[in-house]
Amino acid sequence: MTRQAAAITARSFMRDVVEASLHLPVLVNFWAPGCAPCDQLTTTLDGLAAQYVGRLRFTKVDTRDQHTLTRQLGIRALPTVVLFKGGTSVAHFTGVQSAAYIRHLLDQHLPQRIDNLLERIRLLKVNGHFAEARTLLTQALANEPDNILYRAESIA
Repeated sequence: MTRQAAAITARSFMRDVVEASLHLPVLVNFWAPGCAPCDQLTTTLDGLAAQYVGRLRFTKVDTRDQHTLTRQLGIRALPTVVLFKGGTSVAHFTGVQSAAYIRHLLDQHLPQRIDNLLERIRLLKVNGHFAEARTLLTQALANEPDNILYRAESIA
């Protein structure tokens, strides 16, 4: 997926999905190599990823490699996409869906805007977009060089 969606394993699922969703919603794409509908949906998700930078973390689970995790989560059809927020599943769908459908589903569960600059910077970092976070932080420090919160964030 665009910007290298994190590949989730049974070992990393609790940390990278459940716990991470306490800070930033996590969209998990359950797919398999050679699955034409999975490839089609991945293309759609790739297109959406740039629109949700800093608001949502995109991840994926290769169901052939992670069959135990897939079975434990009750995934029975491919592709399946599950949205985690606040440590739990809040929405899901199965099969190929349009970008408009997925956008509508996501927009029901995500904040529309991030007004707080520090929050935007932190969400970008959590989502792995360090260059964008650094750019925003550099601009913020240029505008307010004595802002202790920006200075502390630049150290973190």
